Amino acid sequence: VEAVRQDDPRLLEDYRARCVNIGREVLLLQNGESRPARAVGVNADFSLAVELPDGRAEAVRFGEVSLRMTEG
Repeated sequence: VEAVRQDDPRLLEDYRARCVNIGREVLLLQNGESRPARAVGVNADFSLAVELPDGRAEAVRFGEVSLRMTEG
């Protein structure tokens, strides 16, 4: 097994490739509140890039992110 340093760009690339939230509707749970969003990527600092329903972009650095299941 090859050791990977935290600043190795391969770590971020691999994390992005394995992130199951990207492109999906999610529910953000932070400070006792929940908000819908769409996960659009992973930023260089490993925060989750999301788009809120009003079109604003936000970086999620803490809290819980749950996938939203759609009916159909």
